[in-house]
Amino acid sequence: MINQDIIFIKKLKIETYLGIYDWEQTKKQSIMLDIKIGIDNKAAKTNNLNDTINYQSVYNKLVEFITSGKFQLIETLAEQVAYLLFENFPTNYVKIKITKPFALKNALVGITLKRTRY
Repeated sequence: MINQDIIFIKKLKIETYLGIYDWEQTKKQSIMLDIKIGIDNKAAKTNNLNDTINYQSVYNKLVEFITSGKFQLIETLAEQVAYLLFENFPTNYVKIKITKPFALKNALVGITLKRTRY
């Protein structure tokens, strides 16, 4: 990752079905995402949106995918989000943090996943 910059989306709240219990597959829950995406910062020189990754496009893809799916494991969801980003945006690095705020009383649980594509 030499000379690679990071764009990010933090604290993205999305409602989805996530969990191993039957009730978790019938009632949507809030999850929180922090996404970091490596970019070749060509846009810093050109000042052209076409030379970077559009935050709105990332947001739209994430919301569409996550709200329309049902997931049992947070690990699976994180892996699928990484795949979604690699398939739809020109990046070789993603870091995804997904938090499930109401899984445990008085605690946050989640996963942080880093993936590099060569």
